[in-house]
Amino acid sequence: MRVIEPEIDEQVVSSGWTTAIPLVAVGIAILMIVLGIIAIVFPFFAGVASTLLFGWIFIFAGITQIAYAFQSRGAGKVIGKLILGLLYLLSGIFLVVNPFQGVSVGYYHFCARPDSSGVGEASPYGESHFKCAGFHLTGD
Repeated sequence: MRVIEPEIDEQVVSSGWTTAIPLVAVGIAILMIVLGIIAIVFPFFAGVASTLLFGWIFIFAGITQIAYAFQSRGAGKVIGKLILGLLYLLSGIFLVVNPFQGVSVGYYHFCARPDSSGVGEASPYGESHFKCAGFHLTGD
């Protein structure tokens, strides 16, 4: 016995998403290229913007970690996760309230420490000054 299937007319339903997704991807790519060029031209402002972004990320991570701590079992795990959440939260608040200090700490830590082999270079102003990405940072 043979089952005969009725002919099915296949119709490709075209929604707007099939053409919109590549256009959105191209738009995001162009936006990222423009923002990258702006970050290269104005590195200090890019540093402030990224410091604020990381500050808010730390704040939300701290809140999430604190909420997660109360779902843990055992006093040691709860206390450890609470301490970690509070550290995230406090560091995020510090970065959002003092973005310029966050930028200077970031530049000092990642590229101008005298004990690192980063991209920092010696400054003609003495050992307490460091030059990184065109900025002079004082060690005072």
